[in-house]
Amino acid sequence: MLENMAQKGKTGVSAAMGAPEYRDAIAALGYSQQAFATLVGASPRTGQKWALGESRVPGSVALLIRLLMARPELKPVVESMTALAVRVRREGKAAA
Repeated sequence: MLENMAQKGKTGVSAAMGAPEYRDAIAALGYSQQAFATLVGASPRTGQKWALGESRVPGSVALLIRLLMARPELKPVVESMTALAVRVRREGKAAA
């Protein structure tokens, strides 16, 4: 079991996420490629690259997707936290 966990990472869940899994998961969560990319602070083009397999889905993004798939009730919490972070960034740029 420990060897299996070492192969998959400390949590026992592989961080790797391929394009098909990414596309299926964000669709199941009700997001467009553009909307999910924006949610995680990436450009729409980056989200498209993840969906097409042109770029690797970062481990943190894969983890968030898997968390939301396992616990969909957290979706509003993540969305509100993201909206707050975007608002803070915008206000910080306006003040500069």
